[in-house]
Formats: sequence, C-alpha cells, structure tokens
Amino acid sequence: MKILLFVLLIPLCTNAIANENWTLIHEDKATKTTFYVKLDNFKLFENKVRMWVMESFATPQKVKKLEYSSLKSLIQLDCGAKKLRYMAYSLYKNKKAQGVSIYNKGVPSEWLSVNSNTINSAYMNIACEEAKAS
Repeated sequence: MKILLFVLLIPLCTNAIANENWTLIHEDKATKTTFYVKLDNFKLFENKVRMWVMESFATPQKVKKLEYSSLKSLIQLDCGAKKLRYMAYSLYKNKKAQGVSIYNKGVPSEWLSVNSNTINSAYMNIACEEAKAS
C-alpha cells in the first residue's frame, strides 16, 4: 500500500500543481519565509481533510547534502483531534516550488499535534472551516 501511495503521489508532487494559483497566508518578516495554501474544494472524510501547502524561503535551507529554497507538501488534517500529518512532500531548488523537484517523499508521517497560533493551526483553520462549510 505504501508503495502504491508513493507511486500515485510523486507525480502530483512534482508536476500537477506547479503552475496553479497559490494563496499567500503568512509572511514571516524575520526569516523572510512565505507560506501559501492551494485553495480547493475541500472534502471532509471521517473528519479529515487534505490540503496542498507551500513554504518558500529567502535563504536556501540545507538538509544533509540537499539545498532547497522551497517545500511543497500534501498534508492531511484531522479536524476533530487537531492533528496533522504529511502525506507527501517535495523539495525545490527554486523559490515557490518552481522547476523540477530535487527530492520527493511519499510516505505518510506520524500524526502531529497542532498547537495554537502556529502556521499549522492556520492550515487547519482554513481547510477544516472550508470543508465544513461546503
């Protein structure tokens, strides 16, 4: 099942939404990091909803030997339990997830608690409220 999920999500992470519109939801002036969401027709299933998010950094980030300027993720939010997990993500050398990804991961992470007044709580508020309204 994990391999199938990986195979299905990686093409989505790398190409499917590269040129679609993103909505800026926050700019951290101290770090010059911008946070975007892909507003979509959010659907609740068992009190969970999925959302595309993107972070773009003014200064390149480093993890091991990888240097990247943006990160695009498919996240799943549990609106009742106030938890989040990353379903898949891609790293990009360019800002705003432009160009070809330099690293992809398509294995869901463990569930993380969402704390108040964080970017993750902003993601949750947007996706859960939109899904509940539709």
